[in-house]
Amino acid sequence: MGEFIEEKYFVPRKNFFHGNPTVLKSEKLDLSQDVKDLHKALGFISNKQAIINILCTKTIRERLDLAKAYKTCYDRELLEEFKRKFPKDTSGNLRKLFLSLLNATRDESMILDLYTARVDAMELKRAGIDKWGTDTSTFTRILCLRNLDQIRLISQEYEYITGNSLEKDLKKEFSGDILDALLSILRYATHRSLYYARCIQSTIIGFGTNDKSLIRLIVTRCEIDMGDIKEAYEDKYGKSLKSVIKGDTSGYYCKAMLKLIGE
Repeated sequence: MGEFIEEKYFVPRKNFFHGNPTVLKSEKLDLSQDVKDLHKALGFISNKQAIINILCTKTIRERLDLAKAYKTCYDRELLEEFKRKFPKDTSGNLRKLFLSLLNATRDESMILDLYTARVDAMELKRAGIDKWGTDTSTFTRILCLRNLDQIRLISQEYEYITGNSLEKDLKKEFSGDILDALLSILRYATHRSLYYARCIQSTIIGFGTNDKSLIRLIVTRCEIDMGDIKEAYEDKYGKSLKSVIKGDTSGYYCKAMLKLIGE
């Protein structure tokens, strides 16, 4: 048990001479590390933010692969792990959202339907700002079941109908973990580069740098959309990603990270 996890993924390792993190490669970086992180997050004290970061940005195929790998590594069904960790009587809306994602029922046809987007936007309006209280199930159903491009279209229609951004109204209607989960889905769908820019920022704020998370983010995006992420980061935070990495890392670790972001 546990043989699935590859130990030599991209992680900060202490350089013998300099004491700085270095970058090591793994062929199964994403999946194996997701499995390990998810298992840790489902531990005695659950890390809901880590779970949100892993589940809310996955396609159906990626979630199915994740569940299969989890079963291979830990000999447990991932869906049952979530049901056990988040009991029906105490976890409420967050449990429903997680189970909806794990049941892998999201439409991923990549077909855009303006009429359906408009209907969904109206439903969200009635379930939120038009209602005393909030119909959470409507928000969860739409954001968990629609494909990512359709969610982007729904967000545009919502703003056209209400004059408010969907993100702004989500912040009015929700709080805590369920808000974080819904925002992660929405942000990933509507502005993926900005979503990753926010994730990178979260690894460097506060005391010290979360090197492991920073490395993983940089390595997994460096050949996909790093140029867009750098632009989104500078627009959002008013400073370049290059300057931030130079300020928070050092030595060969710093040089490697700068190379990965194209600097």
